[in-house]
Amino acid sequence: KPTVTVKDKNGNAISKSYYTITYSNSSSKAAGSYTVKVTFKGNYSGTKTFTYKILPRQVSGLKVSTFNTISLKLTWTKLAEAKYYKVEYSTDGKTWKTASTVSTNSATVKNLKAGTKYQFRVTALDSTKKVAGKASAVLKTGTLCAKPAISSLKSAKAGQATATWGKVTGASKYIVYKSTDNKKWTKVTTTTKTSYTLTGLTKGKKIYVKIVAVNAYSKNSPDSAVKSVTVKK
Repeated sequence: KPTVTVKDKNGNAISKSYYTITYSNSSSKAAGSYTVKVTFKGNYSGTKTFTYKILPRQVSGLKVSTFNTISLKLTWTKLAEAKYYKVEYSTDGKTWKTASTVSTNSATVKNLKAGTKYQFRVTALDSTKKVAGKASAVLKTGTLCAKPAISSLKSAKAGQATATWGKVTGASKYIVYKSTDNKKWTKVTTTTKTSYTLTGLTKGKKIYVKIVAVNAYSKNSPDSAVKSVTVKK
């Protein structure tokens, strides 16, 4: 509750015996817009009503709980005084778009672009959606890159095989995996290039290869389709 001070036109405090104060919100701590009414009596007459607001606290604990290529699920700490939350996103931290307004402390932001950096913020609102708290600290993250596509896997030299794949938007690096049975996989290398030659392979045996793209926030894309080749003797 806000404190009310009553003074006359000369700035002198008026005794509390000459008025009563009535709050529209006497006990609730819910965010919203409320009124306080001063009713005069005795040597004074008339009423005066003021409006005041209880703002929700700043949202905290904002994080990504589920990563995808074109969507991200966000969660944050629930606030008892908030009824709704406005979720916004930006690609530059300057221009913000409202993704949704939800009544729970989680939201899935859809229709994003794969391998793209985004910024998010969440603001708590009251039941009318007009009284807002301070926006959360900005969360910088990114969607997963699209899965790479291996364009070729060739064994031109004995004991070797060269994999080549297309550049993936937003990828900071690529991880190359190999397998001899397409079941158990071994990490071969991490590279910023779009081709890699595997060496020391068993001659005359089939080798399987798959690629993963890693975004700027060290999150892996879905695996590429698997390619195989028989290693040259």
